[in-house]
Amino acid sequence: MIFLAQLKPINSKNSIVGYIHYDPFNDEYGLNESVDNLKKEGIIIDSIPKPSLIKNKVPELHVNPETNEVWYEYSEIPKSDEELTKDTIDNLQKDNALLLKENAKKDAMIESLNKDVADIYKVIGGNK
Repeated sequence: MIFLAQLKPINSKNSIVGYIHYDPFNDEYGLNESVDNLKKEGIIIDSIPKPSLIKNKVPELHVNPETNEVWYEYSEIPKSDEELTKDTIDNLQKDNALLLKENAKKDAMIESLNKDVADIYKVIGGNK
């Protein structure tokens, strides 16, 4: 028998399992509680299915407290601080490259306008 406890209710038919004891009645490693006492604190079931291995996902065991049915729901593995930092650096480098390109275009436009102003100045008799 397997004992599930520390259930976090999502709704009346779905709770997240926070604690699993695979042998609660073992003389040496068990919980030293009766079936009735354990049922007050959680749920006793016969088996748990094996979770599927899904890339970049972590399984989370769920149970229906009304039927004792168990299943897994999968969520994205949170990125590490190192991965988040790398993503931030990559995004900043992309943004910087775009800004440099835009600035180069503006610099070329300014240069062209300066030449046009100089040409106009010459036409109207300026000394530039």
